[in-house]
Amino acid sequence: SGTLCSDGYSSNVLRTVFTALIAIGQYSSTIETVDAGWCKEITDQGATQIAKSSKSLRYLGLMRCDKVNEETVEQLVQQYPHITFSTVMQDCKRTLERAYQMGWIPNTSTSS
Repeated sequence: SGTLCSDGYSSNVLRTVFTALIAIGQYSSTIETVDAGWCKEITDQGATQIAKSSKSLRYLGLMRCDKVNEETVEQLVQQYPHITFSTVMQDCKRTLERAYQMGWIPNTSTSS
């Protein structure tokens, strides 16, 4: 897997990549990982389309897809529990959850 987009591509190229990504998801039964990180043209609707287009998808990287709202990602997490969605917020939540499971207790004292 690799990153599909970067700041150097034109909007037309990014739209073409996005359209191709949807088609690949729809017609491939084996794609499990899509890293769309830094694809700044991907929107809430686009992230939703990617998530629902492939039954085999297990990971969708959305790091720095700034047009994708975190509320939308939260809804996608609920709708598609078999997919790991990677955003700063989602990755932090998973890390904190693992720390709690391993017995970590935050220091809540106010003294330094």
